[in-house]
Amino acid sequence: MIGRVYKISNADETIVYIGSTTKTLKERWWAHKANYNRWVDGKVDRCPATIFPHFQEHGIDNFSIHLISDHEVEDKRQLHEFEQLVIDSTTCVNRQPAYRTHEQRVQYQHDYYRDNKAQILEQARQYRENNKEAKNARDMEYYRANRERILERTSEKINCACGARIQRRTVITKIIYDDELRFIRADWGMTNLINAWRGIRISEGNEVFQLIAQIFVQFLMRITGNNR
Repeated sequence: MIGRVYKISNADETIVYIGSTTKTLKERWWAHKANYNRWVDGKVDRCPATIFPHFQEHGIDNFSIHLISDHEVEDKRQLHEFEQLVIDSTTCVNRQPAYRTHEQRVQYQHDYYRDNKAQILEQARQYRENNKEAKNARDMEYYRANRERILERTSEKINCACGARIQRRTVITKIIYDDELRFIRADWGMTNLINAWRGIRISEGNEVFQLIAQIFVQFLMRITGNNR
């Protein structure tokens, strides 16, 4: 398909916005104007295009759209790569990158979660609370429709970190970041978890925590039949 990289600018090009589209420039310009009017009317919840405040300050009729380049592309992701090249070489009002590498996306997601952790967790809690019945119904419907596949998946034998072959359903998975912010996945079977709790070094005098650890180990051993 044909993708186009364009710019929106005022007459003297002191304000420039870079974009890309698979539509004609006429169609894309019409869409920008329609979205701008919705933003002015307060009907747009998501972040507006960074050119909108400039439209509002100087008047949208003082801006126009111009083609920079067109490309034969396989998908919009490839088009966004071309757009990002122009953004990087242009003084423009764009704040969000059009394209990120995998490493850049991981870094961005990590930084965003770190900076907005409290808000994200609260929104998730509220969503679960407000949609508890609907979610339970969806989960049950999904399980009924995919019961055989789910059972086959959870019964699959995999290698535990301790070297044993265990069913996937008994695995405890941890997702963490290392110092370079790469994802690390560690699969622990029940044996590992029991041994880990057994090996906890309790500070002197912390008898309550020591008791909790002992009870938890006994509970795990009981439900797994692991008496070693």
